[in-house]
Amino acid sequence: MKKHLALTMFAAGAVLSLGAQNLVKNGDFNLYPKKLGPEFRTNGGAVSLFTEEYTWNRCGKLVISKITKSGKYETFGSSCWIGGAYADNKLPGGFKCKPNTTYDFSIDIKGTANSAGLSFTQWKKGGKLWSGCKSYPTTVGNFKVHKEWTNYKGSFTTKADAQNAALTITLWGNSKYGALKSKVGDYVLFDNIVIKERKRPVISADGAKTKVVPKVIKIVSADGTLFKDFHIYKQTKTSAAATEVKVRMEKDAFVIDFVCHEPLKVSPSVSGKIWSGDVLEIFFGPQKKDRLFTQFAVTPSGLKFSGIGQGYKALPWDVKVKSEAKKWSGTARIPFSSIGWEKIAKGQFIPFNIGRQRKAAGNELSCWGNATEGFADLTNSGRLYCAPFPKGMTREAFEKETAQKEADALQAKLDSFRNSKILAAPVNITDDFSLPYTPDALFNPVSRIYLRAAVNEIKPLPLALMNNSDKVCSYRVGVEIPKAKARAWHNGLPFPGVTYRQGVRVRDNVRGTSAIFDPLAELGPARIVTVGPRESVLLWFDFV
Repeated sequence: MKKHLALTMFAAGAVLSLGAQNLVKNGDFNLYPKKLGPEFRTNGGAVSLFTEEYTWNRCGKLVISKITKSGKYETFGSSCWIGGAYADNKLPGGFKCKPNTTYDFSIDIKGTANSAGLSFTQWKKGGKLWSGCKSYPTTVGNFKVHKEWTNYKGSFTTKADAQNAALTITLWGNSKYGALKSKVGDYVLFDNIVIKERKRPVISADGAKTKVVPKVIKIVSADGTLFKDFHIYKQTKTSAAATEVKVRMEKDAFVIDFVCHEPLKVSPSVSGKIWSGDVLEIFFGPQKKDRLFTQFAVTPSGLKFSGIGQGYKALPWDVKVKSEAKKWSGTARIPFSSIGWEKIAKGQFIPFNIGRQRKAAGNELSCWGNATEGFADLTNSGRLYCAPFPKGMTREAFEKETAQKEADALQAKLDSFRNSKILAAPVNITDDFSLPYTPDALFNPVSRIYLRAAVNEIKPLPLALMNNSDKVCSYRVGVEIPKAKARAWHNGLPFPGVTYRQGVRVRDNVRGTSAIFDPLAELGPARIVTVGPRESVLLWFDFV
């Protein structure tokens, strides 16, 4: 039976915006490489700086250190205050806050504990660290902890007598309310913390024209020109050990010459474990839909690795390395077919990055591109330009010109739909859902969407939704039968048999790379989604 459906979205007004200054200085845990820093204080349990294997990502770790028994019940409690400084117990904890003020926060969490909670603690005027303070819930509250990185966004509003405040992560359990589901040693990791005072969004007049700001990213030519502008990962400073690279094109392959200077000690891998020593990693963006990216890695001893973003995958490529006292070097030949291209057109742009680990420098990480979510964060990293730069044009000028052309193209698209406050279009289930997400389908809107499914088949409909206004808005999403087609039983009720989901920004795998929309979290009964100005979200409907 054919069913006629209407997708409805109702704007629900302006909501929160994370546009103010972050009140957590060391939110990514890279400010103090060997210690946690002064902004984190345990209030039960143990909290410490933690470095993840493989990604070398630094983050905070809160552990359940003991379970106590009182009468016939067992209980545990571990918590960490986030924000401010905790050098003096005679002073209040947390950061300076304003009374009766809303603060928005964002935090990444994963772990082995069964559940956790996000609350906030505030100190009143004259309070001390252990007195004059009280905890209150945030909009996130309690949640089940996942084994993969998951981002949580929420807010809290301080009370009238608040002087200082801190975001609080809590692990708590009491057998009075059922068997304990966490044990000693269970933990949560937390990272990328942002706490900002909520600012009233600036709302411009209807039809106002938003200027797209060019975003300049690094571009290197595949014409054999030397480049060595590597930097410490997530920092601006350069490493004490220089990395020099040249990329050139042959008929059917890229040839990459590299030199890794090492003033301390060249460290080959140990026992066949590639990341146990020095490593150089090369990343290309995806062309085929069978991969997230293409990765090649090599060590001073010639041990190789290749993959497509989902573990090891054998790909044809050759590399020859040479190890010396103060450096190691090599030449890699990577066929176009191994990165998903049959041939490369002149002037082609390919997302690109090179990263390096120095074992002797305490696993120091450096990379060429401005990646923020791992070396494979090719959205923010850089590009390989498959041609020489135009004659007489410097690399810097070419980067600026390219950024301006892309901004102008996006501006033209936005201007053509300037009077449309909301854009929505179906997208393919195999599309690239990396962020920032602005699929071309949004600028080719459709008037109708047809779905046909067999009996007992679940039919998915991925839909991109863009807020094309100048204010942050929430939308209520629904699927209804048009009145002309409605049966007597309908009476304005939602169409039955539809599961509503929204793409949630998380890290896509345990290696912490490529920020994408995943997983698809089911929307609550209100079916509300929040979208920033000129931003897009991914909706996913499953029809049964």
